[in-house]
Amino acid sequence: MMTFAGRLRRNSSVVVVLSVVALFLYWAYALALHHTSVLSGWSLLAACLILASYNLRKKMPFLPLGASAKWLQFHLYVGYFTLVLFLIHINFRFPTGWFEGTLAALYLGVAGTGVIGIFLSRRIAPLLVKPDREVLYERIPSHCHRIRERVEELVLQSVSETDSKTIADFYARRLRHYFEKPAFVMPNFLQPKSPRKAVLSDLRALERYLNDAERKILGEITELFALKDDLDFEYTYQSVVKYWLFLHIPLTYMLLVFAALHMVVVLSFLGDVR
Repeated sequence: MMTFAGRLRRNSSVVVVLSVVALFLYWAYALALHHTSVLSGWSLLAACLILASYNLRKKMPFLPLGASAKWLQFHLYVGYFTLVLFLIHINFRFPTGWFEGTLAALYLGVAGTGVIGIFLSRRIAPLLVKPDREVLYERIPSHCHRIRERVEELVLQSVSETDSKTIADFYARRLRHYFEKPAFVMPNFLQPKSPRKAVLSDLRALERYLNDAERKILGEITELFALKDDLDFEYTYQSVVKYWLFLHIPLTYMLLVFAALHMVVVLSFLGDVR
């Protein structure tokens, strides 16, 4: 079985070879005074259609079309190759016309969001792997709701059993909004676990003013807070991984629409020239 490093070397080598061939054909066509933009344009359009087909493949997992992981690898390396085709097609100069400029900007937007997606899948996704559990994104709110119910039970228990409102007041002032819904979204993304440290520090400080019964209840609340914070961590990073597609995919379809219009204009122009 080929290792990840082996697949990376093989696939990268294929892309490099294809890129060299494409650049050689561009140079040869230019010397022969042929329209290099026609060949590169058709090639780029075909490659973009292949890239777009990956989204259709994900919508039909029941069809025997091969493993999704292999489709993803193919998608990534075809995407790298389109960068070379794009540079050849624009003759290594950014277009000046508004339509061509918009089309080029759409391509760069698709390529840029694709690169961001690669970063997210390679850097953020491993942070979500838990050896003891795997949390489904759609179930995180229900998990948070159950944790909140248990914490509120413990808060009421602390009042009834100890005849003290210390924990209840602390919960109302410092913890309630953390348990109401997935929290720490931006802080978790920018600086993971820093809000957790602040709250845990406040919980430790509170412990000094409690009796044994209250400390036992506070200990369970602290464990539930840590569990809730883990869910917030999952929610933050899974949201980022999930919702970047809402930018990448619409840009892809906009690119295909503009590319189709561009193709109609070019073919009409070539027909008039002939």
